[in-house]
Amino acid sequence: MFLEEHPRTVMREITIDMKSRIVGKRIVDLNFPKTAIIAMIQRGEKYITPSGTTEIVPGDILIVLSDSYNGIQEVYNILEITPKPQSN
Repeated sequence: MFLEEHPRTVMREITIDMKSRIVGKRIVDLNFPKTAIIAMIQRGEKYITPSGTTEIVPGDILIVLSDSYNGIQEVYNILEITPKPQSN
């Protein structure tokens, strides 16, 4: 409902593979832009509400929220991941 009421909010699910440079890093060390947050992490069958000390592991699916497409693009750049095309 929040996303419906705030159409400028952008959400992406970003899968972290085992070769990612962020595997083993804590969220606080990722230097995300102030306009983006990791709202949730899907780890296997569980969903984790992350904190700054949460460590990223291979296979994590990050649910990232940003207030703009530019913020999401910054996240992809930080993670060194090429975004997948999104369908509307």
